[in-house]
Amino acid sequence: MGKISLRQFAASLTLILSLTLSTGCNPLPSVNTAPLPPPELPTIANIVAWTKPSVVAINTEVVASDLFNRQYTQEGAGSGWIIDENGYIVTNNHVVAGAKSITVTLYDDKTFPAQIVGNDSLTDLAVLKIEAANLLPATTGDSETLRIGDWVVAIGNSLGQGIRAT
Repeated sequence: MGKISLRQFAASLTLILSLTLSTGCNPLPSVNTAPLPPPELPTIANIVAWTKPSVVAINTEVVASDLFNRQYTQEGAGSGWIIDENGYIVTNNHVVAGAKSITVTLYDDKTFPAQIVGNDSLTDLAVLKIEAANLLPATTGDSETLRIGDWVVAIGNSLGQGIRAT
């Protein structure tokens, strides 16, 4: 193939454009230049009100040793969620691992001692049991339906400050 001159290129482009326009085709899509209205932001108030009764604050005490092998009590905190109306709660294993005492505080500030009934350090999951009845278990969703950009809400015991939504 040989090179084409600028004159041949311009003639070819003119021919293509005239054929396209004469057949009613628009080579360029129409662009709406009107500004889009701002998107309406969702409210998370309903999500928090519906979910918060199923979220618990977990506080722990662990016996630790300093450099001189002196023991002291270290406090920890985490979050969990109720999975059964009879007091079963899921949390992270690292929250309760090695704890000498575990307390669970419900959204209404009722506090219960808790026992570990199962844990797995590999998956970092633990199941606790408190002696309470008629609790509201959390409803789980389907993570397969989430998309990048969807709104999410984290509800938990951030920094041991009580149950909050972020």
